[in-house]
Amino acid sequence: MLETPEGIANADAIAAMPGIDMLLIGSNDLCTELAIAGELHHPKLKEADAVTARACKTHGKALGIGGVRGDADLTAKLLGLGARLRSRAAMSAI
Repeated sequence: MLETPEGIANADAIAAMPGIDMLLIGSNDLCTELAIAGELHHPKLKEADAVTARACKTHGKALGIGGVRGDADLTAKLLGLGARLRSRAAMSAI
């Protein structure tokens, strides 16, 4: 689960590790760590999502997203990036 800028910066290396099947972004905790608490549409979070999605695609890993509950537009964009798992809290967004 990636919840810090350091985790995002290492997404490619983490995705490259044998035995890792998925990278899951903890959106709310990551926003807090990025000093943008609650700003799920902030460019910093969008970039973190894109970096993680590229790492997953490059290494054939699944992308998961947590913490986007109630935001159907954001959920659709994340699904467009390749997200295939949403946390239970995010399920209400669809």
